[in-house]
This record gives sequence, structure tokens and C-alpha cells, in this order.
Amino acid sequence: MNSDRRRAAPAAGAVLFAGAVFAAGGCWSGPPRMDYSKAGLVQVSGTVRLGGNPLAKAIVIFENPENGTFSFARTDSTGRYTLRFDSVQPGVTKGRKVVRIKTTGSLGEDDRDASAGPERVPACYNAGSKLAVEVMADSDSTNFDLDPNGA
Repeated sequence: MNSDRRRAAPAAGAVLFAGAVFAAGGCWSGPPRMDYSKAGLVQVSGTVRLGGNPLAKAIVIFENPENGTFSFARTDSTGRYTLRFDSVQPGVTKGRKVVRIKTTGSLGEDDRDASAGPERVPACYNAGSKLAVEVMADSDSTNFDLDPNGA
């Protein structure tokens, strides 16, 4: 009978501890939320073509060369894209951006259009990109007509 009490005491303590952790968890409101109004985001969209043809399901990245932050998009079947600042908010910050365009890779776990096939875009437009743009307050459309030979 004594051994039953010893086994019950730790179990009761564990239940009380779990209850305290669960109750304290209700006080946490999640990660801090960004105030997008202070980010100075600009809405940018456009079209990507490769050799004059729409480039469907391509990943478009506008990267800040100073700190590595970026906005991203995936082109639709007509090569059209709209940049996203994050998974919640569309847009991109102002300033100089290195543009990277590729057809392989993923934008995250929920990316239904992720591709592992051969890269169709020359390296000079993605890993070793020579594309750059200046995003300004009145920027709204940026189109890219890529040469399939990288010229």
C-alpha cells in the first residue's frame, strides 16, 4: 500500500505541473506582429519572359544586397508575378535590389509549384545574378525579358 502512494504522488505532481504550464501558455499571445505601415512597402508586380515566352512557375526574388532581406513571388502561367514581403503582406521595401529568377526550388512547405527539375534560367539571372533594380515609391511594374543564352 505504501508503494502505491509513492507512485501516485509523482503522478499527481506531474498533472499539477502540466496544468500550470497549460494555464501559463494561455497568457502568451504568440510572436510579435509586424507593423507593416512602418515598413514603407511598395507594391511591385510584372511579367517574366524567357526568350520572349512567358516563364511560368518561376521564383522571383528582390534581394537587398546590404542585409540579405528579400521579397519573393512565383509567376503564374502567363509569367505574371506580384512580390510578397512575407507570407502575410504583399510588397517590397524601397531601395536597390538584386533580382534573382529561377525555375527550381521552393518558397516553403506549402509551395505546390516547387520544382526539382533542371534549371531553365541561366545562372546570370539567379545564383550569379547581374539583374538589379531600384525600387522607388512610385514603382509598380517591373518586367523582365531574359535571354535563354544569358547574353
